[in-house]
Amino acid sequence: MYGLGVCHSFRQDHPRAMECFRRALKIQPDSAPARLALGFCLTRTQQWEAAVTELRAAAALEPKMRQAYYLLGQSCQRLGRSQEAQEAFKKAEELSRQEAAERAQGMLGSEDVILSAPPPENRSGPKPGQDRKKP
Repeated sequence: MYGLGVCHSFRQDHPRAMECFRRALKIQPDSAPARLALGFCLTRTQQWEAAVTELRAAAALEPKMRQAYYLLGQSCQRLGRSQEAQEAFKKAEELSRQEAAERAQGMLGSEDVILSAPPPENRSGPKPGQDRKKP
């Protein structure tokens, strides 16, 4: 059901997508991605209060889900809840920075592997441009 909901959402058929996400949540109520997707569709149909409920649930289930906080901020802003919107946007920004730092660290980690490889002259086998010796 979740996958079908995603397809409907991509086609901008948010009412059908919401129906699929709700059915998916009946099967798996602790699905943060389904709650986020339902919250997204609710924002697209301007059902702000319901969106806040689903997005809070998604964030509670998956505290590092920055998209949930961003959409929560948008929904709260639409409802005139400035303080709550500001807090949600701040959390989304923090998570975005953490995510970027983790990605950078991951890239540095792969660079460390490359840099720790022995130089070509210390590897076994012929050097570039050199034929292999025949036994």
